[in-house]
Amino acid sequence: MTEAVESSDGMKAGSDDGRMRIRAILRLLPIAVALTFFAVVFVYYPFREKLEFDTDEGLNLMRGMLVSQDHPLYREVSSDQPPLLTYLLAALFRINGYDVNSARLLILLFSTLFVWSIAQFLQITSGRIAALLFLPLVLIAPEFLRLSTAVMIGMPSITLAAVSLLMLTLWHGRQREGWLILSGAALALSISIKLFTAFLGPVLVTGIVIRILAQGGTAARWREALRPVLVWGLSFGLLV
Repeated sequence: MTEAVESSDGMKAGSDDGRMRIRAILRLLPIAVALTFFAVVFVYYPFREKLEFDTDEGLNLMRGMLVSQDHPLYREVSSDQPPLLTYLLAALFRINGYDVNSARLLILLFSTLFVWSIAQFLQITSGRIAALLFLPLVLIAPEFLRLSTAVMIGMPSITLAAVSLLMLTLWHGRQREGWLILSGAALALSISIKLFTAFLGPVLVTGIVIRILAQGGTAARWREALRPVLVWGLSFGLLV
């Protein structure tokens, strides 16, 4: 009888270990979705053979090239956009030379980060099936593959805004200030590429306040709500 009990305990422990392994693998699902997206686009989408996706692509490449040659942005190099992507392109050109495909690969990496962020967000909020179904949707979405490889500022900015949203979602679940810092920093970097994501700032701050006040609207709760708002705001403001 003792042997039967030990055998039952061993089977239960083995079953628990198996479940833990499966859960650990499923947590990696968003990474698998993102890597699959990268592989499909890199192998099958003909971005390396395209001469030009858009006239803005040529302007961004020329700005990056001139800044890499030590021409000061805004003083000698005209631009109507924030500077971060131009500086990233300039750094890439200094390292890898003037290769349009390396710049397009940089944008593809941003797009892959976007796919991971949204897949992770969907897995948290809607389940694993939603995260998995996101992959075919982005692959068939009109214009998404072109925007995922063209050297333009929209996709990198949207990507960092998506990362900011994901980090704040993680804070809502775990209440750790590190997620707030990362969320504020990601949105700051996003608007340092293109300003059109700035509207998310008030939206995210409102979400923080609502999350705290939903637990009770006392004066103490208001003071409690102020701290995460300040942490997020300082991370955002100082980096900007």
